[in-house]
Amino acid sequence: TIRLLLDLTHTTSPSLPTYRKRNYTMSSDPSSSTGSKFASVLNSAKKFNEKHQILEKTKKAGSDIAAKAKEFDEKHHVVEKTKAAGSSAAEKAKAFNEKHQVVEKTKAAGSSAVEKTKEFNEKHKVVEKTKAAGSSAVEKTKEFNEKHQVVEKTKAASSSAAVKAKEVNETHKVVDKTKNAAASAWNGIQGGVGFLQKKIQKKGDTTGGKTTDVGHDEFS
Repeated sequence: TIRLLLDLTHTTSPSLPTYRKRNYTMSSDPSSSTGSKFASVLNSAKKFNEKHQILEKTKKAGSDIAAKAKEFDEKHHVVEKTKAAGSSAAEKAKAFNEKHQVVEKTKAAGSSAVEKTKEFNEKHKVVEKTKAAGSSAVEKTKEFNEKHQVVEKTKAASSSAAVKAKEVNETHKVVDKTKNAAASAWNGIQGGVGFLQKKIQKKGDTTGGKTTDVGHDEFS
């Protein structure tokens, strides 16, 4: 970090004198203090600034920019023109609205739409008819169910199907037979694989350790 700061501080520049880089190395002696080396770096930076007036030049450049901006504004009245443009736009919008009554017409149109909707509903009873139609549909569904016992028959049919499935399984042992068939098939597969492995191993032994292709007739 110290070497980097020194390199940046003593960089060769066309407008600044060239400084010889100093080779700072950290001492292996535990009693040495790094604070003195940092103080040396800060002192070098302070001397460099005092010689070349870096901070003063930076402040002066900022002040010059602010002064030029102020001078430009005083000459061309940028701030006043911006404020005037905004005020002019607001005045024109206000004048246009006063002339054409845009806000009032918009409010009147909204109120008229609400009133027309209210009048149409009062005349044709749309809301009441919609509620009545919904209530009628619910009542008819309820009456149809009470007459034909749809819900009860559906529940009974489901229960009956479950009972019949249980009875068939208890009578014919479908679940057990399915499990036994699956287990038997798996055992058969495992037995076939073991038989093939033994035949291949036996064939290899008879040919001096070399495994040969086993034809279908070998297993007949």
